Amino acid sequence: MNRFANNAEKIAPLGSSQGNENFNQLVSTKHPKNRSYAGSLGLPVRLQASVCHKNDGRMYIGDVADLAQVSPGNETKKYRARLDQRRKGRAETQKTVETKRKRLFNKKNKAKRCATQEQAEGISYETECGFDGIAELVDDPSGKKF
Repeated sequence: MNRFANNAEKIAPLGSSQGNENFNQLVSTKHPKNRSYAGSLGLPVRLQASVCHKNDGRMYIGDVADLAQVSPGNETKKYRARLDQRRKGRAETQKTVETKRKRLFNKKNKAKRCATQEQAEGISYETECGFDGIAELVDDPSGKKF
């Protein structure tokens, strides 16, 4: 156990997995599970598209079209630029103190509402809340039937 304790900074750097989760979401949009692209070149191309999207934003399509010497079209370029601009605007808005305070306020209000509802109605959601005490009812030693 001491070996793990001495190397704790290597084992758990306490980093965020949000970047990985975001990338997995991008891959799932380009390669949905209900389709099979593994037998063709579709899977590697879709993974590469996900990487380009993550690294360069939505304008990667225009860059790929330029490399392939194909015109992506003016409307495509405008649309992709507008989406990138919207994403950057949202990211900047999310960083403001006002937005962070609003998020915290909403989180506290939701917790209050849940607590009030649980006092009035009982626990409506909790891990395995529906199965508490079921084993005792099913295997009742007194033999009572319900």
